Formats: sequence, structure tokens, C-alpha cells
Amino acid sequence: MQSHALFIFLREATLVQVTLFALPLLIHVAQRATFKNRAAFDSR
Repeated sequence: MQSHALFIFLREATLVQVTLFALPLLIHVAQRATFKNRAAFDSR
């Protein structure tokens, strides 16, 4: 039972790490896309 709880804890911790790692990348990509769209819109 304790090993099962440990497995769940490790899975949760890995999920949190992946989320924390991916979040800045997603924000960066979203900002670049928004910036490109805004630049294309302004150039018109």
C-alpha cells in the first residue's frame, strides 16, 4: 500500500515537473505567435 502511494506521489511530482517545464515554452510560443500576428496586422 505504501509503495502504491509512493508511485502516485512520483507520478504527480513528474506531472508537476513536466507542467512547470512546458508552461514557459507554451507562453513563449504564444507570445511569438501573437507578436507575429500583431506585426502582420500593423503592416497592413
